Amino acid sequence: MHVTDNTLATIEFTLCWNCDLACHTERYWARRVNFWRDIFPPRMREALEGCRTGDSILLKYAPGEALPSYNPAYVYSVPHNSFRSRCVPGYHPVPRAGRYFPLMFFACLPGVFGGDMRPARIVRMDSRCMVVDANHPLAGRAFSMEARILDLAEKTGETGGRLTHWLEAVADGGPGIQARISGEPVEVLSDPHAFMRCDQVDDRAFYDVPRSVDHIDAQACAHLRDEIARVVPRGGRVLDLMTGWRTHLPAGHAAHVTGLGLGEAEINDNPVLDERIMHDLNADPQLPMPSASYDAVICTLSVEYLLQPVAVLREAVRVLRPGGIIVLAVSDRWFPGRTIRIWPELHEFERAGLMVDLLQAAGGLESFRTVSVRNWPRPADDRHAGRMALSDPVHVVSAVRTA
Repeated sequence: MHVTDNTLATIEFTLCWNCDLACHTERYWARRVNFWRDIFPPRMREALEGCRTGDSILLKYAPGEALPSYNPAYVYSVPHNSFRSRCVPGYHPVPRAGRYFPLMFFACLPGVFGGDMRPARIVRMDSRCMVVDANHPLAGRAFSMEARILDLAEKTGETGGRLTHWLEAVADGGPGIQARISGEPVEVLSDPHAFMRCDQVDDRAFYDVPRSVDHIDAQACAHLRDEIARVVPRGGRVLDLMTGWRTHLPAGHAAHVTGLGLGEAEINDNPVLDERIMHDLNADPQLPMPSASYDAVICTLSVEYLLQPVAVLREAVRVLRPGGIIVLAVSDRWFPGRTIRIWPELHEFERAGLMVDLLQAAGGLESFRTVSVRNWPRPADDRHAGRMALSDPVHVVSAVRTA
């Protein structure tokens, strides 16, 4: 079977783009792609004609070719009192330079109505006003887009149905938000209150209670494992920071894995670990191991709990060998109250951008890279499958220690 107007497809779209500091990849799972009805980026529908399951095509787009060109007319100066975060119950963020917020938070912008969740960035602030950029986060950027056909099926008497604009589906959900404004990190890095937390329960007391739960569903776990294995060298020495009962590496991928964390019962139940170290990084960010002793340092689903993240990441860089890699990974699930205060306020792609900022602030790193994996179906046997259709998103950020 091959692509025609009479087929439906499952496709993995992969969008890649660069900013001044990092390379970015967005992987997006698309179901029931309708070649007769749906809207594709320029040239893509023609390129897919005749393709079969397993085939892929890759197209490159110049700035303004597939997404809007950057338009200075979409940059507005607005008064501070135009910021309306209270339109979302329970969500009352403070406006900050460099942050993205839904357009509906800026009530005075032309053509913006209640419920408009498209992102807009506060470029700068002074005592008089805020400057808000309502351009698409990828406006003016070149990018590439790959479409890999995972499955094809014949349509069965379909006469109607939805019409999906697939570039909007992939690109309008946040890609581009990771990038900085003119190379400047977001203001949150200079705000000590952002790295405090509401829950003051001691870490040792909290993690002394074993939970042994997967924070993300099985599909997301598989993506996380695959993405980490893609960048962590096989056969090396790996340090798993803030580890628990599972390390997100394929079995046998590393020659030696050291786990450092606080939940003793969970750490002892982790079958991947060759060495176990009990250590509270929030009480003491210094790592109890020699410099240049690991090929990779990973921290999965935990960086949001670090009260001194830059200090910890400096230590992670110290224990890396030159050319070694550090990998941070997060999703959209966490223990309520245990994260730093700013974390729940951030857009999921802002969290990826913040991790890049934290790694750069640690120093001694290059080749920054982010990967997001979104929109996959939640496994049918997952305990949340009845009320959550999609698998948990995964955001992986990596960087390499300079020689």
